[in-house]
Amino acid sequence: MGLFKKNRDEKEKILSTSGAFIQGMLNYSRGTQCGIYANDTELKIQKLYDEKATTYHLTYDKIVNIQMLTETEIIQKSKSVIGGAVAGGLVLGPLGALIGGMAGTGTKQKKKTTYFMVINFISDSSNEVQILMFQVSPIFTEKLISYVQKHIQERLPGDVSL
Repeated sequence: MGLFKKNRDEKEKILSTSGAFIQGMLNYSRGTQCGIYANDTELKIQKLYDEKATTYHLTYDKIVNIQMLTETEIIQKSKSVIGGAVAGGLVLGPLGALIGGMAGTGTKQKKKTTYFMVINFISDSSNEVQILMFQVSPIFTEKLISYVQKHIQERLPGDVSL
């Protein structure tokens, strides 16, 4: 049977997001745009814009964890001396140009945050925990992750005796 059931039957799509495939056991190359859909019983992963591509189904009983991770990159850019001088010159004349040009020296920092959805699941073929990772936008992904986490929690026992 393999890792995922290959099935083209459509189930009701409750929540969805999309993202670029980063790594995992799917037969997709890195960067492939995928649709990720959650319904009452499973997570469905499908290559976007390709109706002939295999759709993968991952049932909630196989999912160990699903979460959003972030990577923040600090981008340094040189400030424009010319831009500051021109702006200062327009406002305050030659003195403003001098001050604006001096204020334009140095660098400015900008943060760029990249979001990843990481799914840990138990593989049917190896019975070991595997990882799927997608680069996503947090807007719709947070709701989908919460929905799947709720389904995962429902199947876990409440109290454990040691």
